[in-house]
Amino acid sequence: MNERPPLFKTREEFWRFMERHVSKTYEHIREEARLPYKHNYLKSYLLEVNSISPLQIPEYLSQIKLKQTKLSAEVHPTKDPRLFNIVITAWTKKGGKTTKKTATFYLDISPRLPRFWILHTIDKSQDADTLLKYLVTKPGSRLDRPWFASNLLIEFSKKLGELKGLGIQYKYAEILGKSHSSLNSDGDNLDVPEDPFMREEFPYEDEVLASEFTMRVWGKVSEKLLKKFMKDEYLRQISALSSIGIKRERTKEDFILEDITFWGKFKTSGSSFFEHMEIIHEVEKMYLKLLSEQIESEVISAEKSSFGYYPKGSPFIITLKNTELQDNPKLFSTFVDKVFSGRPPFRIFGIKTKVAKDEYVIYGTDLHNGDPIELEVTPEWISIHLRSIPNQTVCGNTVLRFFTNIQRYYDPQATLESEANGRILAPTA
Repeated sequence: MNERPPLFKTREEFWRFMERHVSKTYEHIREEARLPYKHNYLKSYLLEVNSISPLQIPEYLSQIKLKQTKLSAEVHPTKDPRLFNIVITAWTKKGGKTTKKTATFYLDISPRLPRFWILHTIDKSQDADTLLKYLVTKPGSRLDRPWFASNLLIEFSKKLGELKGLGIQYKYAEILGKSHSSLNSDGDNLDVPEDPFMREEFPYEDEVLASEFTMRVWGKVSEKLLKKFMKDEYLRQISALSSIGIKRERTKEDFILEDITFWGKFKTSGSSFFEHMEIIHEVEKMYLKLLSEQIESEVISAEKSSFGYYPKGSPFIITLKNTELQDNPKLFSTFVDKVFSGRPPFRIFGIKTKVAKDEYVIYGTDLHNGDPIELEVTPEWISIHLRSIPNQTVCGNTVLRFFTNIQRYYDPQATLESEANGRILAPTA
């Protein structure tokens, strides 16, 4: 692949190319234990979309003002109104040098689930990850990733196929670390989407179970390791799942190997692009069902009836099992300051009011969509109040993003519940 990836005119061309690419990837890995020269895995990314058209992407990216990086995009429609070729480029000046990153994406919009975009690419992961993050992290973008909490990834592993891979990344130190420097370039918090906080010296090692833990495994042992981690009293406390590997097999000749990350990236090889798409669509449906039936159904509002108005909806409660914030005002204050700073991955900026020794009220804004959000934060629990907005759809993805990252950066054993739906996401025994 010495030239840029192709641009397609029809869905048939796109589909045939992807079938060949996926099969070629697997054959080389199986026979030579490596990828062909300049051949990359197929990656597909899910994005949750609110009120933006693919044709608006060039104008949208041109409005992102960064200190050292200039962005541009080209959109090439196909004969299919739901398939687009999109080429995104970033030029970054640093230390007197200019570096260029370019990736070609194939944007696929399902007629069944238009709320989600699927962006496919065969470019390098690092380039594609970075360029998509520019697209998503613009304040008010109304674009977001899906957020798969550990509990949800485990559910996927049971329903989608055979568990073959497991990733754990617990990043406690990166949210409660003590800063010694600030981000001073556009790319510093963009190159690695799964590690959005700076790597910092951590002052609390002696007081915590673990400041950081990372593990990645592929093979039959994955399921046994997962069960071991979920049953062990101490391992459970650091088991924030970052990815799962799935093998789905229709026949020996018709199968797919899929690596699914907690932020909606699907990396694949095998013999069937069709099965790859089926897995993505099944994840979309499960995630949308969770959003619509258990999150967005509980948005707080006032409903009109013949007797006047009555309240509808209820707050979401995150119960924390990690006790390290309790009786530690300094650590609790650091936690609140970091989580509600507006930085990735939480992306909530708010006015923090201390109403008691161990309680804050946050009047905040979700920087992804501009929606207001209110939270009460204590060392034992966090309540989230999503309120309806006249003539605007409130996005429940805010709740799942917040909860998923609480698990990842502080408490993998946290639970999410509401008054009407009871436990929504809870640790697996």
